[in-house]
Amino acid sequence: MPSCSTVVTFYYTLVDFCSVVEVTSSTIGIFSPGCSALAFFCSDVELSSPICSPVVVICATLATSTACFTLHRHHLHSEYVFTCKTTDIADIVFLVDGSWSVGRFNFKTLKNFLKSLVRAFVVGSEHTRVGLVQYSGDPKSEWHLNTHRTNESVIDAVKNLPYKGGNTLTGLALTYILENSFKPESGSRPDVPKIGILITDGKSQDNVLSPAQRLRDAGIELFAIGIQNADENELRAIASPPEDTHMYNVANFSALSSIVKGVTRSVCERISEISKEISGKAVPDPQSDASSDLEISEIKGFCVIPTHPGKI
Repeated sequence: MPSCSTVVTFYYTLVDFCSVVEVTSSTIGIFSPGCSALAFFCSDVELSSPICSPVVVICATLATSTACFTLHRHHLHSEYVFTCKTTDIADIVFLVDGSWSVGRFNFKTLKNFLKSLVRAFVVGSEHTRVGLVQYSGDPKSEWHLNTHRTNESVIDAVKNLPYKGGNTLTGLALTYILENSFKPESGSRPDVPKIGILITDGKSQDNVLSPAQRLRDAGIELFAIGIQNADENELRAIASPPEDTHMYNVANFSALSSIVKGVTRSVCERISEISKEISGKAVPDPQSDASSDLEISEIKGFCVIPTHPGKI
């Protein structure tokens, strides 16, 4: 390994071209006999800190064999993941468009985006709770606010989230989360900030103005994230003010990764502000720098292509 302070650590399953290899947090690489090249899926790899050397050697031992791979920095791609540091808690419901216009491939990208957002918060029955509704022609509660008690459980649920397909009835879906998701029987709590995050790629086939207003009148903070063919005016009509922190619109699904930081920061800040409003404490000046509530916790999303595998 290079003589620097960086330690490369893989935390969970890595996938190569030959087999699926389970690795633990103490393993720093993988080797599959008979493979001349390996590719690690970006969404399944974490590194504890940035690579500090232009060349990194990763070794792995399986049974009686040990293999080392030389990795050059240009084979690595990284993405920062942000963590909300506030101790305030919230009830967060994702409202996810699963209509036919999204497509199966893009739906996988959308799920990676969801996982990045979930990782930003501490999930637990006494911490932040996360629910998810997928909608198209008819909304469906994939899980309620009181279903999952850990980040890992929610992330596993996102990984296994099936693609629904259908039309785009966003107004009906907004009404659904008001009447079903933000209810005590679904795990919604009194005196806790309530956040609704809509993610859609198209214009609704029904009216969204009245359902969105009813949610806001009920004290639910709405964030609207549009992708590709989403109607920007519709997103503005749904999102809570101010628009610049509650409404996002990206050109395509691959661009979702570019707004993780912004969405995380905005949600994190509003949770803190709403919590202070509920408790009667003074709310900080919105023009002040509230970025202290956001922490760059780790580097994620490395894609590596090892070269020159062999025994040592």
